[in-house]
Amino acid sequence: MGIAGVYDFIGRFTDKEQIALQPGMERKIKSNGQWIGAAYSETNADWLNASAINHLDKMDPPVLLLHCKNDNIVPWMQSRDFHAAMQKNGLKSESVITDKGGHSGPKDTKALMLKFFKKTLSE
Repeated sequence: MGIAGVYDFIGRFTDKEQIALQPGMERKIKSNGQWIGAAYSETNADWLNASAINHLDKMDPPVLLLHCKNDNIVPWMQSRDFHAAMQKNGLKSESVITDKGGHSGPKDTKALMLKFFKKTLSE
């Protein structure tokens, strides 16, 4: 389950679509680097290891990704692209991307989670 998560720290700062949605990108690079523990670099092992998209495995459980297009903290493409990568790797995932809800996720987050868990746990 992920709500407005960052799944690709490199893509967040290299993808033109995502860059366009991130005012103050330099500040975000700096703050992300502080908790990743290294200065930003597209090839830095710490930044690559911090990105869930680089750790997909056939044993991963089903995942529900929720994001809103008006999230002004994390670009919604993070969920879209992570979902696509999971699908490409044959993993079960669902993605719900709504127009509004901000960084907190869709208005009906609890209902979406319950529906996903009921469906997934009954399979």
